[in-house]
Amino acid sequence: MKNCLVAFIMLFSSISIAQIKTSIIYFSGYEKNINKNPDLFLKVENTLVDDDFIDDELFDDELLENIVESNYYIEEHTTLREDRLYQNSFYSDLRAKISYKKEWRYSDFKFSLTPRSRFFYTQEKLNHFIIPGKVLYSFDIFKNIKWENNVSFAYKERKGFNLDENEAQVPLGYLDVTGNSIFHFKLFKRNKNFLAFHFGKRDFENTEKKSIYYIRYGAEISSKKRFKIRSLTHSYGFNARFSNRNYSILKKGKESELVWQYATLGAFYKAYLTKKTALSFNLDYNLRLDKTKNKFGYKEWSPSLLLSYKARKYSWSLRGTGIYRSFTTIKARDNDNNKSPLVYKYFKANVNGSYKLSKKISLLIEASINNRETNNIITSSLAYRTYANFYSGIGISYKI
Repeated sequence: MKNCLVAFIMLFSSISIAQIKTSIIYFSGYEKNINKNPDLFLKVENTLVDDDFIDDELFDDELLENIVESNYYIEEHTTLREDRLYQNSFYSDLRAKISYKKEWRYSDFKFSLTPRSRFFYTQEKLNHFIIPGKVLYSFDIFKNIKWENNVSFAYKERKGFNLDENEAQVPLGYLDVTGNSIFHFKLFKRNKNFLAFHFGKRDFENTEKKSIYYIRYGAEISSKKRFKIRSLTHSYGFNARFSNRNYSILKKGKESELVWQYATLGAFYKAYLTKKTALSFNLDYNLRLDKTKNKFGYKEWSPSLLLSYKARKYSWSLRGTGIYRSFTTIKARDNDNNKSPLVYKYFKANVNGSYKLSKKISLLIEASINNRETNNIITSSLAYRTYANFYSGIGISYKI
């Protein structure tokens, strides 16, 4: 982590000298249940999940010492409650936004770098650092056709494991590089479309027992139509995405593979209620297919609503998202030991706001709620349980 910090400082200094647009942002706030643990956990055996959820390729004993606080020795048949499982702390964020843009008659070049770090005052083991960036070049092939090519990258240094997003025991630290080729085109007036292809690789941080990475590729198509009602702009459209992930797992000298395919169909509508206020609605249907084990596939509906306001000196946005995810093979059990498909119900909401104190200084606020409910009540499981996560902070931005 020290080497990454030194590299970031050197890069930031050289870019500042070159007079590229740069902003420094500092946030301070509080986060509750940082690791998204349930409020109750019963250790029956040296496992973290019920037998119905165990998969030798995805889970092993390393997870216990990383998700549950490592300074506690957990004996068999021990019950841990919220005060032991939750890791809460005040935090400080240091972020930077660095961008460069060069335009020619028929093409342009863009570069952006947005490193950020979060430091927890009472949970130092959870501190992390990430450096995302993008290099982009585009040019006009014809009047209504633009070809864009970009490479995005992200290096994240963080200890621990993530079981929420992929239901695979992957470390939180990784290096990700993705190439994108996008064709932007117009078919008629006030219409925007794009066809995109991507190919990338994510290498997760190696552990003592396992190394894992995945290669992904896919395509996306999107169409958007704008029109006006009483001089206010409205727009609607759709998008479709497909991607393939090939996981390669090396565990105890044995190599295995997982192939997961993702497909998404989405529709959206955006309406300006006033010249400064906009309301957007999105509805996505997501599908994941487990082509290797036919075990971790799911179907998912995800509606979201975004209300935003932007004026000369201040702006704010409020977004709410619901997710209903039903697994096709994995089963959950109720109090009567009846089995049914595992179901997740998410509610996510976040608020962001900014107020310009001067041309270079802005006051910022942010808050986020991430709650998940599930029909799995087995308390010997950490990976497929209900949780609640919350954070809020206030910050300041300075444009150099």
